[in-house]
Amino acid sequence: GLFVTDYFTRTPRKLSPFRSFASIELFHFHIPEDTVIAVWNLITFKEQGGTFGDQCPDRSITVYFRSGAPSVINPLHTHFPRDTAVPGSFALTLTWTLPNRTTGVFNVTSPLPGDWFLAAHLPKDEGKISVKGLYEECQYLFQPQLIVQRLVNIAVLYPGHVTEQSMAPHNRSCLYKVFVPSYTSRVLVEVLQCRGAEGCPLWLRPCTNVTAEVYLRAYLSPCINDCGIYGQCKLLRTNNYLYAACECKAGWNGWGCTDNAEAFSYGFQLLSTLLLCLSNVMFVPPVAIAVRSHYLLEAAVYIFTMFFSTFYHACDQPGIVVFCIMEYDVLQFCDFLGSLMSVWVTVIAMARLQPIVKQASVLYLLGAMLLSMALQMDRHGLWNLLGPSLFALGIMAVAWTARTIRRRHCYPPTWKRWAFYLCPGALIAAAAVLLYAFVETEENYFYIHSIWHLLIAGSVGFLLPPRAKPSRRLGPLPRRKGCGYQLCVNEQEELGLVDPAVASINSICTS
Repeated sequence: GLFVTDYFTRTPRKLSPFRSFASIELFHFHIPEDTVIAVWNLITFKEQGGTFGDQCPDRSITVYFRSGAPSVINPLHTHFPRDTAVPGSFALTLTWTLPNRTTGVFNVTSPLPGDWFLAAHLPKDEGKISVKGLYEECQYLFQPQLIVQRLVNIAVLYPGHVTEQSMAPHNRSCLYKVFVPSYTSRVLVEVLQCRGAEGCPLWLRPCTNVTAEVYLRAYLSPCINDCGIYGQCKLLRTNNYLYAACECKAGWNGWGCTDNAEAFSYGFQLLSTLLLCLSNVMFVPPVAIAVRSHYLLEAAVYIFTMFFSTFYHACDQPGIVVFCIMEYDVLQFCDFLGSLMSVWVTVIAMARLQPIVKQASVLYLLGAMLLSMALQMDRHGLWNLLGPSLFALGIMAVAWTARTIRRRHCYPPTWKRWAFYLCPGALIAAAAVLLYAFVETEENYFYIHSIWHLLIAGSVGFLLPPRAKPSRRLGPLPRRKGCGYQLCVNEQEELGLVDPAVASINSICTS
């Protein structure tokens, strides 16, 4: 015979921490009929910010191999539903030998010809919720390669997957075992029908002269028991492959969402929902302050944010304590838009642009349109929050600097405004951002995010400026010959901390 070597490779893909079967990366290979040995070369490397990730931590990679269908994996050691048989598969764990690269080899002698599937994933992470774009994340890329050696011109016999077989020596027949090789369905018990006492293989049960008729009905379902009440059967896609898997909620795990080892109790679900929803009541004081100070547009934005944040979190819960007044996607968009608009209108109000820009409301409309576009592009991007905030802060800084130069005095002019309002409000807002960006995880989400609501709403109450009082000007006094005098009330301080009765006299001399 003649040995022929074939080489197959797949493009590298980013691996994800395992949470459910939807977290895996699936690779498909086809092994020819006359393959003597198959060798998989498994390459893994790190990247961070487009360069080698030498500083990234070493995380083990688990790879599964199975012929005919994707592997049924259970790395979290959860319980399967009752009466479920789990087909076996090969597994291999890769450890790191170099700072940013490692390899592994997996050999199979006389492999079954046809389709082979590889599944790979990272270990389960700690569940930290990271802000997209805050820092360069470590990426772990996996690339499998297959080398097969074929022996041609020699007949080689391989065992098949026997689905149905019958033999009838001397007018006697036996129906062998029937298997359903689907990894998503339950594996049936064997079916056996035997006629006559002779002609049956020795490994079958003793046959009698009694004839038994067995009728078999088999069916496939995309998910086991439709994932129960604590899961959702989802159609997933990995490149060109479509498959179904359960996505569990409220701490339930397993292929059928039947493992309750880490499940949330009903009381815990109710408590988390109430904390996330009722913490939005903290927006009531900023609304009252805005209305009292005649900031009606800002008050409307705060009410919008409070309303949609409350009902978005009521609809976003993972358990059975869920209440949705409209589609989830609409609630999420309105919640994000309201949060960003609250930051925008508050900073623009602090800038006090009305005496400088007569049509300052144009900035409010412009901000709403730009934020809507940004959220439609990427709702979880860091610059959706930082971009508008920095732009608004830049406008405020320019306005305050202009007033400081024109008046030759620091603006805002009073230390009380800085000490009791601006500095506490800025510190509260900074604490909220730090919690949101660095502390929030999936386990502490319900109370850390509730604290985020309280801090953000509280900072608005401190930072929103007081009511702007209109300036009053007196008419010109009768002019005397040569030089005239005009008595006018000085331009009212925007922060409302200066007595409006203070006046100045400007002399105007004409030739």
